[in-house]
Amino acid sequence: MKIALATANSEELYLPLLKRLNIGKYFSIITDVNSCKDGKNSSEIYDKIAAFFRVNKDETLIFEDMLTAQKTAYKAGYIVIGVYDKNSVVNILDNQKYSHLYIDNFKSFIKQVK
Repeated sequence: MKIALATANSEELYLPLLKRLNIGKYFSIITDVNSCKDGKNSSEIYDKIAAFFRVNKDETLIFEDMLTAQKTAYKAGYIVIGVYDKNSVVNILDNQKYSHLYIDNFKSFIKQVK
């Protein structure tokens, strides 16, 4: 399974976290919105990753907690798994609207996939 990280955070925030948790090795590619003109308001960040992996949009799962990013990926044709985050949710119905599946946590995703 190929895995990527596309974050709205800057390197100063995510690189120390990846190092501290020793999880950077699990990602084939890591990119942030600073490499994209319109951040997550455009599908550019997801398109770059899909191109890197040479996969189609309908073969790509995007896990997102931010409504703007969910909407962007959904409208671009990606499979969106909305992830609940109390700090970013304003209206859960909007988050669900732009998600093919909406989860409270990753354990619930694993249960649903099985």
